[in-house]
Amino acid sequence: SYVLAGYSSFPSSNLAMEGSTQNVFLENSTANTSILGIYGDLGFGSMAIAFNPPQKFITYPATYQTNFNSSFNFTLKFAGQAPVDSVKVISTTNYTSDMVGWGTITTPTYSNANTLLQKYDEFKVDSIFIKLFGSWSLAPNSGSQPNPDYDTTITHRWWDPTKNYSIAS
Repeated sequence: SYVLAGYSSFPSSNLAMEGSTQNVFLENSTANTSILGIYGDLGFGSMAIAFNPPQKFITYPATYQTNFNSSFNFTLKFAGQAPVDSVKVISTTNYTSDMVGWGTITTPTYSNANTLLQKYDEFKVDSIFIKLFGSWSLAPNSGSQPNPDYDTTITHRWWDPTKNYSIAS
């Protein structure tokens, strides 16, 4: 059998997506599908990044006007270079999910598939801290990179209720 790198960091995972530089580990249950975290090299060597709590992707059963919201975060710490003792990245994402429509769509793979349309909004804040002489403080902005950094992503997914996965996004 084939085991993805990082699986041992997410033992409750029963679903995964393999990427070229990182793997995403999920847990699929009768209540929802959630992202437990990722494993890969983000430029600092391979590491597991666990989402706390897991990021809910969809709840079951999902019907028109089903909605939920929540948040997750993770923290990464690294050794610094003098005079910086350590570097810490804290990422927090608030998200909302709304089933805003239904109908049929046609894709290259599916013809007239019955779907629910999910609008999934993510509001992310990434903050970088440095530890100097035993005290943590927000790192200064670097060039065009603000700190903290704010990002909003809006994704639309068309879910086929008979397949329990999105067939287009």
